[in-house]
Amino acid sequence: MRTLSKEPEPQILLTHGAQWTQEYLAASGMAAAEKKKVEKWGHKQIRETLATETSGRCAYCESRIGHVSYPHVEHIIPKSRRAELAHVWWNLTTACEVCNIAKADYWDATLAILNPYVDEVESRLVFWGDIVDWVVGDEQAELTIKKLKLNRFDWPTGVGCDCLRCARCLSAGRHRRVQSGPSSRSQYGWMLLMVTSRVP
Repeated sequence: MRTLSKEPEPQILLTHGAQWTQEYLAASGMAAAEKKKVEKWGHKQIRETLATETSGRCAYCESRIGHVSYPHVEHIIPKSRRAELAHVWWNLTTACEVCNIAKADYWDATLAILNPYVDEVESRLVFWGDIVDWVVGDEQAELTIKKLKLNRFDWPTGVGCDCLRCARCLSAGRHRRVQSGPSSRSQYGWMLLMVTSRVP
């Protein structure tokens, strides 16, 4: 996960967002098939703008979406909790299927999953190659890593970066920077050391 910036709101949302919201709220008691007709957040213009702002990656795990699944338009605050935000631009991003399913409809205003558009995630997460850890005492960062299962060791080659996810690559420093300091946990540090110690 890294800090992201919102692109300007797509014109289609500026034009129709309020109307779509009203239609979606009015459909709350309808059958699923009928309700599907008023779910407009998957509009091509919205998807394309989100893909640009996330560089085609999952906003949470940074996987290249095409490597693991089709992109999902993710509601940061779940639409099941706040239906009025279903077509609100700041509440939309792109997530891979794995993160979207793991997050499900979780929402807790007092202990939310880190928001890559709002929270300074680089100062709250610690990276050991592609292994991510949290800063000591940061319950929100800890929850984010555990809830989204961000440390996945069964990812296919090339998901988390543009090169091979392997011990040789980790030891050569070709993945994301290692960020450490006196406030860092070392929960996953032993994994990195164990893996890299076996690299010739």
